Amino acid sequence: MVLKILSQDVSCSKQSCLLQLTNGDFVSADSLPVVLHFKYHWGISYGSTKLSSLSQPQHQASPCVVLSSNETTVLQKALAPLYGERLCFASGAGYKMLCVALGLADAYVLSEDSTFKWDSCGPHAILRALGGGIIDLSAALKVWRAGQHKNLPELTYNKPIEGAVGAERWANQGGLIAYVCHKHLEAVMVTLANATDTF
Repeated sequence: MVLKILSQDVSCSKQSCLLQLTNGDFVSADSLPVVLHFKYHWGISYGSTKLSSLSQPQHQASPCVVLSSNETTVLQKALAPLYGERLCFASGAGYKMLCVALGLADAYVLSEDSTFKWDSCGPHAILRALGGGIIDLSAALKVWRAGQHKNLPELTYNKPIEGAVGAERWANQGGLIAYVCHKHLEAVMVTLANATDTF
């Protein structure tokens, strides 16, 4: 099965993502002629209002994390004690975040500065509407190691990175973790905070 995602973000300002509409067209290689199935997913997270077209995903019997196909071996080794052989690889930041929202993966972990605010804002709204979110990995590890394990710093969208130029002003510096379930986030944080290699 192949998934192609087109997304339209509507208003991401300050720390609240308002709405995400995602169009995924699913193509089945088993069916001839090819039949496209379109699915639209949306989420609203504004203050105490949390609405989504998706239901809470079912918990996986075996934990699974989705990573970028070019993720560092350092991160892969750090996550191996938690996920073992269940390290899944995919392309496209929005696709990996949608995998988390749909319950196909427990988390999406990225250690690089290779995504931008426009990649994460819409999926962030869906994840927040489901009770999860997207945290800033490097900032969260810093406060986690200092003893703060609640209210980890999430990605923000209202300020460009000082000193950066062009599109880099809107990069998600320091990596990220996308999640729905807080216990999955905590498991990843404990694992990475205790890893011998630092991030």
